[in-house]
Amino acid sequence: MRVSINAKSIEQIVNAETAHIDARRGPGAPSLAAPRPDIPPVPDPAPSPTAPLQSGGMTPVRDRLFVSYCRQDIEWVRRLQTMMTPLLRDSVVDLWWDGRIRPGERWRAEIDAALASTKVALFLVSPDLLGSDFIMTQELPYLLDAADRGEIVVTWILLRSCLHDRIRINEFQALHDVRTPLGALGPAAIDGALAAICRQLETIHR
Repeated sequence: MRVSINAKSIEQIVNAETAHIDARRGPGAPSLAAPRPDIPPVPDPAPSPTAPLQSGGMTPVRDRLFVSYCRQDIEWVRRLQTMMTPLLRDSVVDLWWDGRIRPGERWRAEIDAALASTKVALFLVSPDLLGSDFIMTQELPYLLDAADRGEIVVTWILLRSCLHDRIRINEFQALHDVRTPLGALGPAAIDGALAAICRQLETIHR
């Protein structure tokens, strides 16, 4: 014979057993059904303010520094990352560029996820960046729209002279004096400029 017991049946059994025990303990004893005043109720856990939102089509937390660059300028990304190492080690900044995509991962999906979690967008501007169809038609419009909505901060570095005044990136404040592109500086001056840029990015990213 199969016996079906649902939640309501279990509750009735527990209540009956509690009443039976209360009756045996006598009229002066506290009821088991009554809450104990010395044990505070356990509050529902509050959601972490930094926990990314995972489901339901909700917007993920924006906490990354996204670097948009062209492959011809990859050495500048590496130099920036090297200069930023103390900030990365202390988790002050979460630097993302496509060099973090591992073999076998879907590169477009990874870039889309990184864009959606961007807090600060840094463009390494050069003639090659302006000549990249993917950056000009995918990354740049998405990030500029997010900046227009006040969701992220957009800034940039001028690596080499180009027609940067012909795109909207020119509306945003650069991290150095663009009258002198970084590529026109000597080694010592480049290190000084990158150090100053990293300090500004640390402030913006907080």
